Amino acid sequence: MKIDKTTTVDGKTVKHVLELAEIDSLDDISGDEQQVLVWCDIHQKHEWHWLERSLFER
Repeated sequence: MKIDKTTTVDGKTVKHVLELAEIDSLDDISGDEQQVLVWCDIHQKHEWHWLERSLFER
């Protein structure tokens, strides 16, 4: 499953298309979110993003 996500870097909006089937690592948990190293189709690399845990937990 792919999801669209936008972030703000240096005042600019950056679009990401994240492939949830390509999660490489999990890190910190904060409430219902977890930091995830996930593949971004737009930037063609793994990137760290905070995602709702319900998106990828079984």
